[in-house]
Amino acid sequence: QERQLQHIREKIESIGGELFHDNEKDVLKKISRLKRDISEYRIIVRHQGVILRSLFDHGKKFWGKEAEVYLNDLSGDQLKISDQLEAYREAAADFEDTNNQLMSLKINEVMKTFTTLSFLTFPFMLLAAIFSMNTKDTPLVDSPGSFWIILAAMGVAMATLLLYFKKKGWL
Repeated sequence: QERQLQHIREKIESIGGELFHDNEKDVLKKISRLKRDISEYRIIVRHQGVILRSLFDHGKKFWGKEAEVYLNDLSGDQLKISDQLEAYREAAADFEDTNNQLMSLKINEVMKTFTTLSFLTFPFMLLAAIFSMNTKDTPLVDSPGSFWIILAAMGVAMATLLLYFKKKGWL
């Protein structure tokens, strides 16, 4: 049993070391495997607890009063293992929560960037669509160099918005 606990402890230490290294997808897989290992081992230990309690109750009759010390040791070891597994289960749950928060933070940053970029491009797409309409009262259409004037105005406006967003810390 100690070998299996050591295996779980090593996995927990490994995951704890990888948690903040921008590797959320792989860490999530490792946490899932760790939780599976802990759950499987808890099932085994839980069934051993029932057997050990029965052995404790009937073992004194079978081996005599002097066996009570050894039976208590067995029960104590089983309780210690059970407590360690519970601590490992809590650590795995904490790691999973932390990893999920890190993934949510990344997703929020990406969504913020896409929202900002769409806000940057939408007004200029609208302006381009307005000037692409083929009407006789559209300003600048018949002027020489109108394409370059509109393009320069859009570039200056976009650069201004970009600088404003950077100054606000939105980009």
